[in-house]
Amino acid sequence: MAHALGTPAALLDAGSAPEYAAPGDLLLPVDTPLSQFLIEASVRSWERVPIAADHQRKDVLAAYRREFESLGWI
Repeated sequence: MAHALGTPAALLDAGSAPEYAAPGDLLLPVDTPLSQFLIEASVRSWERVPIAADHQRKDVLAAYRREFESLGWI
C-alpha cells in the first residue's frame, strides 16, 4: 500500500523485504534496534502525509482500486 501511494517504506533486510523494496525504500540490517528503526524511518520520509484526511482517503481508495483492477477483482 505504501508503494501504491508513492510513499517509501522502511524495511528490515530479512525475509522477502529486499525483493519487495522499491526505489526510495529504506533497508536496515535485521538486528537494527526498534528505536533506531523508528528514528531512521521518521527522518527519511514522512513528509508526504496528505494535508487533509479527505485527500488521504481518496489516495488510499484509488490505490486499492488499482490493485483490485490489476487482480481482475473489479
